[in-house]
Amino acid sequence: MQSHEFIQLGQQIAGVGHGYQKLLAEKLGVGTDSIKKYASGNRLVPRSIELLMKELIDKTRVNN
Repeated sequence: MQSHEFIQLGQQIAGVGHGYQKLLAEKLGVGTDSIKKYASGNRLVPRSIELLMKELIDKTRVNN
């Protein structure tokens, strides 16, 4: 997952554009430092995080 994809998906999951990182970190159960590193491209997004994000997005779509 590229950093721009991570950001876009993260904002959708959090339901906000600005300030999404803290909300996303809470939903994923990781620290905000990790979220910032994934978003900046300084750290690869682990497959487990990518799968969890896709699962959360799917649940969001079903509930709407």
